[in-house]
Amino acid sequence: MPTTWHWPPAAPVPTGASVVTDLPRLPPLELPSFSGRPEDWLPFRETFLQRIHNRPGLSEMDKYLYLEHALKGGIAAAYARGLEASSHAYSEIWHALEVEYGNPITLRLRLQARLQGLPRPPERAIDATWELLRTIDFLCRQMRRLGEDTNNSCIETAIY
Repeated sequence: MPTTWHWPPAAPVPTGASVVTDLPRLPPLELPSFSGRPEDWLPFRETFLQRIHNRPGLSEMDKYLYLEHALKGGIAAAYARGLEASSHAYSEIWHALEVEYGNPITLRLRLQARLQGLPRPPERAIDATWELLRTIDFLCRQMRRLGEDTNNSCIETAIY
C-alpha cells in the first residue's frame, strides 16, 4: 500500500499545548433584559449571572451599566433610575432584585397568580389558543425550576 505524504509536514505539538483551529466567528450574543415581570426573573438571573455578574475582571461600575441597560420595567428599573451611577449602586440594585424577585415562595405565588389571571382566548381563535398554551408552558417550567409540582389540582384549577 503506498504511503501518503503531506507537504508541508505537520509540526509536532508540544506536550500540554492545545491546538487552535480556525472556528467560524459567531455573532455576539445580546445581553438579557428584565421586564420586571416575576416569570422573567429566573431566566434573566441565570443568564446575567453567567455573562456579567460572575465575569472576572469586569468592574462594579461596568456591571452597574450593564444591569441598568438590562432593566426594562417594573420596580427594578425605577429603582435603578433613582440611584446615582457608582460602583456601590450595582451591588445595591442586585440585592434589591434578589429580595424582590428571588424569594421562591413569593415567586411561586406570583407565578400561580399569573396563571390564574391569564385571559381565555375567544372560541376558535387558534393563534390566541397557541399563545395561551405557550404562556402556560413557560409559567409551569418556571414553577418546576422552583421545585413546584405542576401536576396537581391547584395548577389545573388555575389553568381552567
